[in-house]
Amino acid sequence: MPVNEIPADSDAGRFIESDLPKNPAKRIARLHDLAERERQQLDADVSRYADIVERGAEALSRYDREIAYSSDALALASALALKYRHISLGRGRLQWIKSELERLGASNLFDEGKSSDHAKVSRAIPHR
Repeated sequence: MPVNEIPADSDAGRFIESDLPKNPAKRIARLHDLAERERQQLDADVSRYADIVERGAEALSRYDREIAYSSDALALASALALKYRHISLGRGRLQWIKSELERLGASNLFDEGKSSDHAKVSRAIPHR
């Protein structure tokens, strides 16, 4: 599946909310930090997904191919499914962070740190 078609997990925000401070100023600061970390992780996940799509089983470790999954096909399918899930969760968390910042009147902080690397990597992935 092309990376730009991987949907955001709409429930991903529920994993974040309970760990946030109640104080609005502290909450905004924490959300800003979380957004930056989520962007970096999403960029890494998209890059890894692209590498697996491009190189296939060669992108995986010998352990994954020969021991954990006992075949290249199964290892490849598992790795792609895992990265798909990581990307879906990352997008969902970023959407939730953005909506929470908007609710708090601080959505401008969300756009300030937006990574351009994610867009570049997304365009570089071949669509199959």
